[in-house]
Amino acid sequence: MSGWRPSALAPVELVAIVAVMQTARSLAEAEVFLDLEPCECGEIDTDWEVTGFADLDDGRRGVSYSGLCRRCGLARTAGVTVLDRPNHPPPDHFSLPDDGPSSLLDAAVWWAIGMQYHEAAPRRLAETESLGDPAPAWRDHAAWSELRGLLTRSAAAADEVLKFLPDDAISMPMEAFWSPPSRGLREREAASFTRAQLTTDQAERWRVLGAFLAEHPEPQERADQAYQEISGPDDDLARLPVARSNDEAQLYLRLHPCTCGETEFVRNVDFGEEREGVWVLRYSGSCVACGQHREFAFRQRQDVSVPSGFAWAAGTEPGELLDAGEWMWVADALLESYPIDNDDLSGGQREDLKRDLAMSAAAVDEVLKFLPPGADSVPSSAFWTNRGRLMREAEPASFDRDLLQARRKAYLANLAGLDDQQSPKERGSLT
Repeated sequence: MSGWRPSALAPVELVAIVAVMQTARSLAEAEVFLDLEPCECGEIDTDWEVTGFADLDDGRRGVSYSGLCRRCGLARTAGVTVLDRPNHPPPDHFSLPDDGPSSLLDAAVWWAIGMQYHEAAPRRLAETESLGDPAPAWRDHAAWSELRGLLTRSAAAADEVLKFLPDDAISMPMEAFWSPPSRGLREREAASFTRAQLTTDQAERWRVLGAFLAEHPEPQERADQAYQEISGPDDDLARLPVARSNDEAQLYLRLHPCTCGETEFVRNVDFGEEREGVWVLRYSGSCVACGQHREFAFRQRQDVSVPSGFAWAAGTEPGELLDAGEWMWVADALLESYPIDNDDLSGGQREDLKRDLAMSAAAVDEVLKFLPPGADSVPSSAFWTNRGRLMREAEPASFDRDLLQARRKAYLANLAGLDDQQSPKERGSLT
């Protein structure tokens, strides 16, 4: 799933026990529900991805997911049903205004979800503006969209809590809390579940969102200079950017979300016909969140080489899809969720880290490809996206040749160290 995942929104015990195929009012609600469903090992952090849709005969749509548990590496599958209707909730909302309360998550869970989004938003704002002058940061549509999403979901979760409150009630009834932990939270935070406090919280969160949007209008530049999201025939081959590998193309898709903020869409891949010595590689499909049609097309050389190992592309030429700063962002993003001390990682997490270290080293290789022969640092012409320029503004020295090579060497050294290590469970099994 895309964007900021609420993997720690609430204690696992706050998740209501409901039937597996309860119906969600929106895909956003279904995904929050899945993000709180624990694995057999107790972990709730799973990298869920949509794997298919099925139209049902009763006004619902089945959605299947699969993913790996971040703790034990178990391959998990899940299915939910979502109301199939012409009107979808707006981006980052969980239901339509006239919908009733959720049947998946109770009032306590929605309250905890809203609190977590509410607390995460100021931290994200501080992180972005710590880059220095905040103006360049908010030209990056991805950063703007992420914070808008946090603020909107915080307010939308407050709306969801109030849907459990009867019109004539002055406080939330106990029937809105489905599990002992939820009822315990209701007793401990009784003042938080009065109509007066709930409506005050709701109004304040929508006010904060409105103030953010007034101060930071949506950036006009959504895409970098090489980016083309197209519709219609691809007659002008010269305007299509080159994808050096399928992995590079799919990474590019993940870095360019739909206008609603969602990156996932059910992709149909068409290699098209060979023209002028290149293949036209086309991805098309509907956004899983809002249903908007999306279509990307790239050029791919007929004699393209398959990269070895975890490399993103073969050869020594820099790419056209991601700039040098974006490749550095990818290297950082792949490793940001891992602890500094790796001794307590499970076997599955250890394998994930080995893979991500190799992919991060390969991303640094892509940054190095932008260095002209004899140059000491990556030139400014290698940064053409907002995200890439922000990375350079934040740490310009990190794009010096010596530091890039040192970073790559450190990643590979850590990878080699993991190959030599074994988890505590594996050590204990030796005889």
